[in-house]
Amino acid sequence: KRMQAFYPRLSLSEFDYRYSTLMKTKSLTNDLLRRITLLDQNTYLGSILNRQDKMSMATSLESRVPILDYRLIELANTIPPQFKQKKLQSKILLKKIAEKYLPHDVIYRRKSGFGVPLADWFRAKTGLGVLAQDVFSSVNLDELETINIKNMLVSHQQGQADHAEVLWTVLNYALWKKTFNIA
Repeated sequence: KRMQAFYPRLSLSEFDYRYSTLMKTKSLTNDLLRRITLLDQNTYLGSILNRQDKMSMATSLESRVPILDYRLIELANTIPPQFKQKKLQSKILLKKIAEKYLPHDVIYRRKSGFGVPLADWFRAKTGLGVLAQDVFSSVNLDELETINIKNMLVSHQQGQADHAEVLWTVLNYALWKKTFNIA
């Protein structure tokens, strides 16, 4: 019920479901890592796989997630937690197995997201660089008077600074205003 104070527009049903799922795992194991794993498998994993499935179909991309075969998940759930995680090191057993097949620096590198080269795209003389110039010139962005977006774009395109994240956010906002004819 306390979550409603932080998220007043959300129904509690999702939070209630997650909480009840977590409580159900208590009867299966007292190990917190196992309980959290089971909670993820019963909540987050389903939604992320559903999204992956929809996005791959929307782009006509054939996609498989072979490491999620139910037999492998059942086996993974029987592995004691000390073989899965120690302090901040995770996927211990998987990494040990991978050492036979992959270079050490590939296995133990830092995690990175799927980044896109926004900075380069905004500096391009075609595509996003030109689109940003056109949109920022044609859309009224007076409500963003605290930042001079046109100067920021010029500074970015000249390589004086990297404003890619702000430019991306403002470009999306400006396109939304343009699409829906908002003054």
